[in-house]
Amino acid sequence: MKLGFALTLAAAQPADPDGIAAAAAQPPIHGGVVDLSGVWRSEYSYYSNGRGKDFSDIHYVVLRQHGASVTVESLPQSSGSELGMSLMVDGMTATGSWEERTSPTGYYKGAVYRGALQFLVAPSGGQLTGRWLGFGKRFQINNGDWDLKLESRSLDRRTLKRFEAKV
Repeated sequence: MKLGFALTLAAAQPADPDGIAAAAAQPPIHGGVVDLSGVWRSEYSYYSNGRGKDFSDIHYVVLRQHGASVTVESLPQSSGSELGMSLMVDGMTATGSWEERTSPTGYYKGAVYRGALQFLVAPSGGQLTGRWLGFGKRFQINNGDWDLKLESRSLDRRTLKRFEAKV
């Protein structure tokens, strides 16, 4: 089945006789697992009962992968909100938990929220598309979309500085 999926993807790609585009598009693979390490733009959506409408939040985060385990930490941002995740990658899925300490000066006044999430890993290794699940202030279960897009595979100090306080 995996071979059939790979062949379908390959057949859908335009001809590249030198293989240059294919090599550039392939994510690093270590131990048979796509390496997701890098700086990513994280955006999730949620409904605020207190304000009666939908919102989305953006963080720039650092993914560090060791085998199938991935840790995610937000880079410092001006609002003071902090986001973290712990994921396990299995083929084209990443499953785990998240926690956010909201901005101390924002609407939620530094409240801590946590929950579960699951992503599909794009074949390019440059996008994670998924859903989150978590609790709300009124003892209800909430959920929403969550997307991560790769900004840079580099984790050097200059790259990290470039994305700090960007949001």
